[in-house]
Amino acid sequence: MRILITGGARFIGKHLVKRLTVDHEVTVLDNFFTGDRIEFLGNVNVVNGDLLDAKLVNDVSDVDVIYHLAGVLGTHELFDNTMVAEDVNVKGTLIMLGAARKYEAKFIFPSKPSIWLDPYTITKEAAERWI
Repeated sequence: MRILITGGARFIGKHLVKRLTVDHEVTVLDNFFTGDRIEFLGNVNVVNGDLLDAKLVNDVSDVDVIYHLAGVLGTHELFDNTMVAEDVNVKGTLIMLGAARKYEAKFIFPSKPSIWLDPYTITKEAAERWI
């Protein structure tokens, strides 16, 4: 099976990559904004790019399953960057959904409920509603 993991270089993504490369062909799409490019063990295609780049997303999304983990996190720092949170967490999710629809890929979007009303929670809930 061919799998795309957005945000695959972060904590949860790295563990998912490690598990899935045992049996599947994995591509990681990450912009490495929060750190340096990392090396994965096994057969992993790493794409350094932005999920807001619809052309790039379509180029790497001819897969069977998309795990959409990418997003901007944080609470207090996002109050000063609400448009970044909106662009990445909502628009980025819509771009990924379009790619999943185009290639008829299963779309997995892990999320967690939160009682706080901050830019992260608001944008993740908006993405969930679109899904």
